[in-house]
Amino acid sequence: MIKKYRHPHIAFAALEVYLSNMAMPSKCSETWLQNNPHFLDADRITTDTPFPVMANDAEPMTSLEHWLGHPVIPWSYDSGDARAVEGEFATEYYFS
Repeated sequence: MIKKYRHPHIAFAALEVYLSNMAMPSKCSETWLQNNPHFLDADRITTDTPFPVMANDAEPMTSLEHWLGHPVIPWSYDSGDARAVEGEFATEYYFS
């Protein structure tokens, strides 16, 4: 069984929004998206970035050596086309 990465930062963001709304309801809306409507703007600059080139990328994907790699210095990565990946996990690509 493959365990998926948990996203505790989402819970912390939800708590922050909830507490902000409790303290300042006139300034802070009830949901994160209401407080950040520009997030859905099609012209928004995306913040997603692929992983950099790693020193052990040539090792087999399922090996420990592959996962213990570190970024190549100087920093190098192929950014490719920016895209949002909703509902997908990197582990689904590696172990499928």
